[in-house]
Amino acid sequence: MRKIAKTIYVACSVTFAVFLCDAPAVASEVLNTRFGGVSLNFPYPDKLCLLGRKGGEKAFWDHQTMAQRQAGNKLLVAWLNCEAKRRLRNGESTDLKEWVLVVAQLSGATKTERTFPKIRRDQYIKSLAKAFPNLDLNETKENMDRAIEKANSVILGDKAAVALNDPINLGVLGVEDAVYFGMILNVGNKIEVKPIAFVGGLTILNGAPVAHYTYRHYEGEKTISELLSKAKYYNAKLIFSN
Repeated sequence: MRKIAKTIYVACSVTFAVFLCDAPAVASEVLNTRFGGVSLNFPYPDKLCLLGRKGGEKAFWDHQTMAQRQAGNKLLVAWLNCEAKRRLRNGESTDLKEWVLVVAQLSGATKTERTFPKIRRDQYIKSLAKAFPNLDLNETKENMDRAIEKANSVILGDKAAVALNDPINLGVLGVEDAVYFGMILNVGNKIEVKPIAFVGGLTILNGAPVAHYTYRHYEGEKTISELLSKAKYYNAKLIFSN
């Protein structure tokens, strides 16, 4: 279980490609996909739009998909603020105001989709909460950097297109129907650097180990409390949708 926690923790931080792009309408209230042979339902986060696969949206999706894969996860779905989606689709440059990513952990040396139907949610969460304090942030950062650099090189043609620096580990922020944790990093390219915060929630849905991350520009302690509130609300929507 500690390995699962570590893998998803790395994944949470490889998704700061905020300077790649900016992406409109909500097509439905719940998106269905499959992982490891099970069906998963993902409700739309409030006031966000689904990331598409056209124009700049595709570049963002491809970059995030590769970075997640390098970290041992599969990107299942992504949402972002609707104005950013519109600008991305039109080929315009912007940064993201807020976005949400959902990933599932791949298992084993071959990184395959696997579910654990016999593990109860309370058991899973208890094990993750116990493992988190023992994670090595330096090792996590190194893995995170490698994943981002690979995606930068392949998708963007520049190893240094996006960089993550000076992580502040906020640790475990709550243990309920998910393990909630957070981080703040300086994220940037060759032109601009901004502090970005995220709060992640780790849970298990229909036997699939799932993590969801809510990101926003960091503007003080209120940013973390607001992100935590959003993460808890979205986690509740996930559970009741599955």
